Amino acid sequence: ARNAERLGTLIDDIMDFEKLRAGRMEFTCEALGAEELLDEAAASLNSWAVAKGVRIMKAASEQALPRVWADRRRVVQVLTNLLSNAIKFTPAGGRIELSARRGRHQHAGTVQFRVKDTGPGIPAKDLDRVFRCFEQSALGAKASQGSGLGLTLARSMVTLLGGRIWAESWPGLGATLCFTLPLVARGADRPVEAYTKPVELTGLLVNLTKRLNSVIAVFFG
Repeated sequence: ARNAERLGTLIDDIMDFEKLRAGRMEFTCEALGAEELLDEAAASLNSWAVAKGVRIMKAASEQALPRVWADRRRVVQVLTNLLSNAIKFTPAGGRIELSARRGRHQHAGTVQFRVKDTGPGIPAKDLDRVFRCFEQSALGAKASQGSGLGLTLARSMVTLLGGRIWAESWPGLGATLCFTLPLVARGADRPVEAYTKPVELTGLLVNLTKRLNSVIAVFFG
């Protein structure tokens, strides 16, 4: 059953990748509340976390949060991918904390979402690699049986929605995966222009294309 579930997830990921590569991924954006997005993602994976002995907690927001301009389905998918990753690497008895706060400094004009676990953490040299196609840290590779595609898709989706995504960690003290989404522009159905310099997706998609066949061979060969 678990293998069938993994295969189904991989097929969904490949279909999403093909949409991204062909420029056919559509977004239906609207004003969304951060708290409800966190709740929806947590509810979808809570039974798996409980079965593994991991507790999912939602931290209280420091203040009332403004709404973000995003696609509900895709944001929940991003959160689910990050939360799934955290569950994989958090040992029984551990916990995962979900939170959202107003973006600060270079992230002004956004809401910052955070998924923090109590797993083994990520070495500094691997903090960017975890978002590359089919790559994991040395610690993560031992614990994960996934395709390594989910976090790469999350990075692409967040970027297309006008946000940024990154990882923070200290080995042995867990990892925190963070991403931002732009606020709703005042008086308009559009996002705030939070970042002045766009992120190029070309190199990311080229890397996805080069590495995809090897993973298909592993799962289907």
